[in-house]
Amino acid sequence: MEMKNVKGSYDYGINEERVRSYIRNTLAKVFVKYGYQGIETPIINYYDLMALKYNDDAEILNEVYKLSDQGGRKLALRYDLTVPFAKYIAMNKDLVLPFKRFEIGNVFRDGPVKVGRNREFIQCDVDVVGLDNRMIEAELMALYIEGYKALDIDVVLKYNNRKIMQGMIENE
Repeated sequence: MEMKNVKGSYDYGINEERVRSYIRNTLAKVFVKYGYQGIETPIINYYDLMALKYNDDAEILNEVYKLSDQGGRKLALRYDLTVPFAKYIAMNKDLVLPFKRFEIGNVFRDGPVKVGRNREFIQCDVDVVGLDNRMIEAELMALYIEGYKALDIDVVLKYNNRKIMQGMIENE
C-alpha cells in the first residue's frame, strides 16, 4: 500500500504547526480581549442536525461527509462551525445573553479539491447571540482589524451597509 494523504488533506510538520499554533493563539488573545469566550464543539454530529438549515437539494449537502455508527445512526462530519454552535446555544438554555463566542477548529467538505479549497481545513468563527445592535458589526470590524494587525497582515476592510452607517451616526 502506498503511504499518502487523502487528496485535499495535509500533514503539518513541526515548523508548519508552530506557525498554525501561533496564528490560533494570537487570534484567541484578540478575541478574549473583546470579551469573546472560546468553545469547542464536536466534529461528529447527527446528519439531520447538519442538514437542518438546508433543503434536500442544497449544494452544501453534497459536500457533507456522511457516515453511520455501529447503531446505524446517520452521522456527519461538520462542514462549518455555525450549525454546531446553533446546537450549543439550543442545548445550553442557561447561557447569559448576549453570549460572545469564538471557535477555531477543523471542518470537512467532500467537494472538488483545487487551489485554496481542501477537504479538511481550519475555520475561525466569531459570533454574538442575543444582541440586536448594529454597533456589534462595528465591534467585529475592529476585532478583525486588530486580529490581522496582531498577525502583521495589512488589510483594508470595506463594508457597504447603510444601516450600520446610520447606527454609527446615531451613536455619535
